[in-house]
Amino acid sequence: MCFPKGPPPAVPESPDGVYRTVFGPSVPHNGITYCKCNDCVKIAMRRMTNCTDAKSDTALADDAVRAASQAHFTTDPALIEIIREHVRQGLDYRDYESATQSAIDHAGDVHPKRSVRLQALAELLTSGDIGDELWLKSVWYKLKTTEIAKFGKYPRMIGDLGVAASLQGFFVTALLKHAQAQSSLQHPGITIQFVKSPEQSAMSAAFAELMDPSTPRFMVLFSDDSSISIRHADGSVTMYNMDIKSCDASHTPAIFQLLLDITPDDMKDEIRILIEQCKLPIRVIDVNDKSNVVLLSPSGPRLYSGSTLTTILNNLANFCIGLAIAKSGAQTEDEIKQAALSVGYGVSLELCETYHNLQFLKHSPCYDTAGQLRAVLNPGVMLRCIGSCHGDLPGRGAVRPRAEAFQRGVLNGLYPRTHFTFCENLKAAVQNATIDEKMQLFVDKHACHSGGDESYTIADEELYRRYDLTPLEIAELNAMSVDAGFEVSLSSSGLDKILQADYGLNISTY
Repeated sequence: MCFPKGPPPAVPESPDGVYRTVFGPSVPHNGITYCKCNDCVKIAMRRMTNCTDAKSDTALADDAVRAASQAHFTTDPALIEIIREHVRQGLDYRDYESATQSAIDHAGDVHPKRSVRLQALAELLTSGDIGDELWLKSVWYKLKTTEIAKFGKYPRMIGDLGVAASLQGFFVTALLKHAQAQSSLQHPGITIQFVKSPEQSAMSAAFAELMDPSTPRFMVLFSDDSSISIRHADGSVTMYNMDIKSCDASHTPAIFQLLLDITPDDMKDEIRILIEQCKLPIRVIDVNDKSNVVLLSPSGPRLYSGSTLTTILNNLANFCIGLAIAKSGAQTEDEIKQAALSVGYGVSLELCETYHNLQFLKHSPCYDTAGQLRAVLNPGVMLRCIGSCHGDLPGRGAVRPRAEAFQRGVLNGLYPRTHFTFCENLKAAVQNATIDEKMQLFVDKHACHSGGDESYTIADEELYRRYDLTPLEIAELNAMSVDAGFEVSLSSSGLDKILQADYGLNISTY
């Protein structure tokens, strides 16, 4: 697919809405932010549809095998009952009435999009569209321009279903996710635990079980992200970080049907509507001329990234993979991959030589100075966030006070109660910066928040063992962070190792 070549912009140097402002202290890496242009749309569509210029007969055959494998496994009555019973045990929907009533009652709940949700609800009520089923007619597929992508990686397209559609059934899916998180799924040969947020106690408990599983296999998951450990006959434990390859694109109609099958009868209509949303045509719009639109109609339900089904459907895929691993008795890396393929999913595995190499939801296990196991946000997340932002810094006047307010907000959000030397030095440099409400809202879009109520300290040697940093590299990091202020660029071999391990990025050499 290719749109006509558009005219050159009237002002070539004008921002296109996807630029980054760099003010320091920052780490210059080779991550890419893609621009809004039709060339990027063309490449991203190729990735989204899993197509090459000439898709091979082998690839087409693989697609058919995947679909057949998912259809065979997910229609197994025993599997359906295992997952249905797991969800039923933790489900409490006494307050549930309907999708419409849930939207009215909960649109104003605390949420990053609370204001736009309330606005969308008001528009639905005013127009009368809230009486319709889908609350949208098509899905706008657009470039994900604000992400920092690995060098050489294709840009991504994301489905924008609109705020109104996100109100449809969000309460049902929240209830189902809550039910899955209430207890682990116990099955002969494996324990599977869904962790619904990076909350400290749940994450630490999951890491402890991965390091010393009480059953032959333990698997922790959130959406398409997971880790698994295998206890062998000799008592040794092998740990892997596991990821589903092209997860959204790998789902076939069978996994949608499985979701419907395990949903309680009182909620089936709402889930059915959400699945119908995933059958709607995709709108791809010409960046240069919005009157040029391509409509693509899927042959069956397709998981759109903006759907409220995303987490719950990806969870189901991981549950299927875990149960297939247990059923096959998989012990080795190749056996685990084959078990995943038997249910229609390709997985990548990263062998963890020590517990430091475990990574789940961008956290890894570390022992604090008091000897307690903690789930610590990987430092690479911080290195990507500090000293730069998407677009302009909010506010007026001198840049430095605004930059320091942003920096303080980001650091406090990432590590509110976790202490280690590099971060403490960065915090000290901006401790007097004032963060107003507008800046805090802006910061919240750039930095995730790490949970937990207790303050603790991680020794530098423990934190950086994951990255094989030498004592000299650790000392260099700590020394440079003392003077890391406004307009300072940070670069070292230690920083390069952290970025490479956490994101596949490297320090820029140009």
